[in-house]
Amino acid sequence: MEHEGFYQAMVDRGLWKEKDFTKVPTREVWEKYGYYSTLAEGTARMEYRLQHPDLDDWLVLAKGYKPAEAPKPPPKPRNPEYSPALAPIPASATTLGCG
Repeated sequence: MEHEGFYQAMVDRGLWKEKDFTKVPTREVWEKYGYYSTLAEGTARMEYRLQHPDLDDWLVLAKGYKPAEAPKPPPKPRNPEYSPALAPIPASATTLGCG
């Protein structure tokens, strides 16, 4: 919080009531949020949150968002050479012996 000493002095003198500022962003986070809100929803916003963990922390606290997570890489294609169960079935094995 900016000017915390002044705020506390006003509260101590009874001129102001004490307030909870935990959900109020810092100036830096507020500027990042301004840019974030212009981004298209989806990947662009998630990448920005990953690059700016302070913004992500505030979005989780103040807006109830889930924490940003990096996208999981797609599964690697299986190689039949290493997994015989995935190898192509030979044509001779496809007949049921009926003939």
